[in-house]
Amino acid sequence: MTRSITPTDGWACLRYARCTPPPTGSPPVTESPPQTKSRSRSARSWFTAMLAGVAMFGLTALGQAQPASAQNAVFDTGNTVVTGFSGIKEDENAPSPTGNQLDKFFIDTDGASVKVFKVNTPKTQEGQLLDAPAGFTIPASKVGQVFAIALEENVDGETPPNIYLGATSVFGLNIVTTDASGQTQRSTTGADSAVWMDGQFGPTADGTGPGTIYKVDGVTGDVSVFAALPNNTGPGVGDIVYDKTTQQFFASDLDTGLIHRIDSAGTVLDSFDHGTMGLPAAGQAPIADDGSTIDITNAGFDSTNPTTWGFTQRERMVWGLAMHGGRLYYA
Repeated sequence: MTRSITPTDGWACLRYARCTPPPTGSPPVTESPPQTKSRSRSARSWFTAMLAGVAMFGLTALGQAQPASAQNAVFDTGNTVVTGFSGIKEDENAPSPTGNQLDKFFIDTDGASVKVFKVNTPKTQEGQLLDAPAGFTIPASKVGQVFAIALEENVDGETPPNIYLGATSVFGLNIVTTDASGQTQRSTTGADSAVWMDGQFGPTADGTGPGTIYKVDGVTGDVSVFAALPNNTGPGVGDIVYDKTTQQFFASDLDTGLIHRIDSAGTVLDSFDHGTMGLPAAGQAPIADDGSTIDITNAGFDSTNPTTWGFTQRERMVWGLAMHGGRLYYA
């Protein structure tokens, strides 16, 4: 189900930099939401993710010359940004407490979590497989596992857009513990010594975690931490969208079910609760967050059982965001 937020929904401040009530007697906006592109990513292979055609941005109009500063940019006209699982690699010296060969495999931190493909868009688009080489990649060591993508279109219309990426659990949640000898081992259940596996949520030295949103400079490819969604214990970010008009971002949180409004500096300004505000506005019963969280130091956490991962209720989850006609649409 797709809904949109308007000033009459009680969340004008989350859409506009300056909040003003609608004129008395003004009719509601009735335009239809846009047809959004698929944002499915597959943990199985980059082939599946590429076939989905997740996010593409045309930097300049056909025949328009680029400025010199953008000619060697990592993100160019017609390029496609794709996120996917970075893969696993074996550590032959790793202990195997369960006797399962998988115990010796860990996230491949050198594997790509993000790829920018150079796509030549065909005249007829029929969902066909395109021959598109990857011109730029970002390893899991820099961003961990990411899913959501947003493009910050620059006001001048010429400078390549910056790329924003949301931390995710859609490819699984992986932890490690320390055995009696002090050696790191893969684990599927929580324990006192449990920490997130390297490559799950980016560099721990940068204070990254499941609520992290990363910024990738569209010209240089430099990666930095842009924002952190509060109180996200593991489920991650559902989606991110950029509003060029107000130069603000919106990001959905799969732990709390909230949609956060974020300014251009990465500061979370305020939030909208679909379950307690959106549903009643649509004439449905409110659904408050049940308070579920993840504690990987608790034996109740099971990496093979998503019901222990702290997701908000399904009715509150927001996986898709889009801006259109002065409204924020979410689904």
